[in-house]
Amino acid sequence: MIALSANEEGVFEAQLTWPDGSKTCIPLGRLSAQQADNIRSYLERTIGSGEILSTSSTATTTWPAGAPDGVSKHLEWLSLVEAANTRVIPTLAEWLQYYIDGRSDVRPTTRVLYRKTERHLLRFFGKDLRIDRITPADARDFHSWMKTTRGLSDATACLHCNKVKHFLKAAVTKRLIPRNPFAGLRLGRDTNPGRRYFVTREEAETVLRILPTAEWRFIFALCRYGGLRCPSEVTRLRWEDVDWNRNRFTVRSPKTKRYNSGGVRQVPIFPELLPHFQAAYRQAKKDAVYIITHPGRSDARFAMYIRYRLSRAGIKPWPKFFQNLRSTRETELAEVFPLHVACAWIGNTKRIAAKHYLQVTETQYERAAAGTAVNPSAPDPQPVIPDNIAERWPHLPKDVKEAILTLASAASHVNE
Repeated sequence: MIALSANEEGVFEAQLTWPDGSKTCIPLGRLSAQQADNIRSYLERTIGSGEILSTSSTATTTWPAGAPDGVSKHLEWLSLVEAANTRVIPTLAEWLQYYIDGRSDVRPTTRVLYRKTERHLLRFFGKDLRIDRITPADARDFHSWMKTTRGLSDATACLHCNKVKHFLKAAVTKRLIPRNPFAGLRLGRDTNPGRRYFVTREEAETVLRILPTAEWRFIFALCRYGGLRCPSEVTRLRWEDVDWNRNRFTVRSPKTKRYNSGGVRQVPIFPELLPHFQAAYRQAKKDAVYIITHPGRSDARFAMYIRYRLSRAGIKPWPKFFQNLRSTRETELAEVFPLHVACAWIGNTKRIAAKHYLQVTETQYERAAAGTAVNPSAPDPQPVIPDNIAERWPHLPKDVKEAILTLASAASHVNE
């Protein structure tokens, strides 16, 4: 079975479903609907049975009108069409185009990141290098080049190299290369703790005072006190998502849409958010659907405007502007509520929260130094049992254990 799909830009792809339920996508490029349907019909006639065909046959060399030249090459890579003499191995540029164009399941921001990685790869290796010629030594050199010549941080270089691993892992799956040259590459951490910043409530209230309109204040409050992603979650909020009776609102996240939750979660209307919800409701038009009326703006443009207002007020913006607002809010929530509750409201997992979000704050240091973080009812430390006795402890009689504990306790008091 072969199905056609197209994105908003008119770029088509053909999806082949095999008898075992697995699927294969073949990018067709920008075509008219008629041209795409002609190609689909052709593919169903020639490879619908799943048999490997020969390029020397008339059927496989006579492509329908409008079919791009790259389709036959993609079929060769997928072993759906057999090359005349030897199997064709794609160049790096060809494989990257095929892989990225075929990932219609990823978000636009992820596709932008893929393109950045692609530019780095082609600048280092060149577009004509075959993917089977890349060696593990080349992978190490590429990682080093990213940091030295390109001047990227360890975290950013690690991020791009991990994307290359995915690109070439797909080539291994298609049996184009025997192994992934980036698989054994030892990378540093893909996070940068130095760019984490805890935005205090005093700083947040200062920002709220200098923002010119109630809507901009609401946007900032949703990020700082609601932990929403901006703009993807903020601009999707609708008035029908607000449950005034139960003091909560529904958030729809395109980033987590592919998970079990479907990207939908409910967040309390925290006391810090309630005045902003009420102010926005009073100013909303009667037939308004969306709460925020700034659709189509990118993360960078939202952050750019608020940074501009901060600079006008003489305030230095913090790094990773919206990320650190979410990080700050999850850190606050994790101190008051169980971590799984904080993650449910923020929209991530415990692993992601621990790796990218949770911070150690100055207030926590102060509480620990003042002793307010220590449980006064904590039990006294147990006496130390020698290692050679501890190994046999489960098999010792009860009276022997009591005698050992008494002696160990007495010894600990003598040492004090």
